[in-house]
Amino acid sequence: MNPPARRALLLVVLLLLVPAVAALFTDASDRTRRENRTLATWPAWNAAEGLAIYFRGLEAWVDDHMGFVGPVNELYRRAQFYLFRDRPVPNVDVAAEGFVFLNAHTAPAANARYRDACQPDPDLASNVAGSLAQFAGRLQERGVGLTVAIVPSKVLLYPERLPSTVSSEWRQACRSLQAADTLPAMVGRELEGAPLTFVFPIEEMAALKNEPDFYPPGNFHAVGMSAHVFAKHLMGEMGIDPGEAYDAHRRYANIPADLLIMGFRRKAMGWRYGYPSYGVKGARRQPQWVKELFPATDDFSRYETAHPASDRSVLMLSNSFGLYMTAHLAPGVRRLQHVSMNGFEEAGIDAGLESLIERSGATDVVILLHDGGFNPRLLQNLADALAPR
Repeated sequence: MNPPARRALLLVVLLLLVPAVAALFTDASDRTRRENRTLATWPAWNAAEGLAIYFRGLEAWVDDHMGFVGPVNELYRRAQFYLFRDRPVPNVDVAAEGFVFLNAHTAPAANARYRDACQPDPDLASNVAGSLAQFAGRLQERGVGLTVAIVPSKVLLYPERLPSTVSSEWRQACRSLQAADTLPAMVGRELEGAPLTFVFPIEEMAALKNEPDFYPPGNFHAVGMSAHVFAKHLMGEMGIDPGEAYDAHRRYANIPADLLIMGFRRKAMGWRYGYPSYGVKGARRQPQWVKELFPATDDFSRYETAHPASDRSVLMLSNSFGLYMTAHLAPGVRRLQHVSMNGFEEAGIDAGLESLIERSGATDVVILLHDGGFNPRLLQNLADALAPR
């Protein structure tokens, strides 16, 4: 082989090796987090399945792990979102002006949000209400009040903005659904007479939904103005008046972009509210004894307020919506302990809930969810954990 041919062959070999070498420096865990899925593993040889199945698995591994796939994938998803205004992942729908709808928490369950929100199940409402009523009664025996607060999501507030990527069946179901027929409204009616306060201010929030960035277009959670308005309404239903200072400080600025599953990092804009006159001090992942009670829980925080609107002490148990609500609720109470239930396990609830309530010094428990966040098994576990032994 002459020297030019050897050099050409060496160049080809080096080019073929570049992706493999780059794969050594690729953070697979970061891609797993951003795309909210498990990457393909190296295929195991199975003689019974044959070469075709093996090479199919090998192809999936190469697609997920070889060098440059991360940056190229991120560039592709950015183009889908910003340039073509199309869904960057199957479980996100993008309407005009970048208005995002999360249609499911995982790609394999695409459209589950529309089904659950827009074709509500009366049996689910009854099961949820029964568990909440039991929980309220057992808290009442301990001298603790219960408030159940349900945040209206984009699907219920903005059904007219659902894009054409959503099937006509779901668009029609969501647009024709009346507030009184939603799952939270059903649950609220089932709970009439129970010893708790039920809060679902869909009409109040719908009246403000067209305010600029009321619900940040690119986000799933209620953030900024929507969270501020919801928290103020929640406090009012609890008999807490935060006063005029509560609305005095806001600015338009960067806010957290919450949909990391879209496969790329974004900036989002919205309203930021400050509450300086209340003297709120908060700390994430505090106190540490919460982690001891619930080892799988990473999202918890503690707020102390020097000049609160009330002397109440609140334990908020929530799904991910609570993370964006705590700072808005803290001015109304002396102490606020927030713990996300997303990491709760049945055994941990049974062993740790009673201690959590006692050690937080709660006068009130607030369960805060969005309208698609009802988990009947979890709610029943809460009630069972306080049952007489």
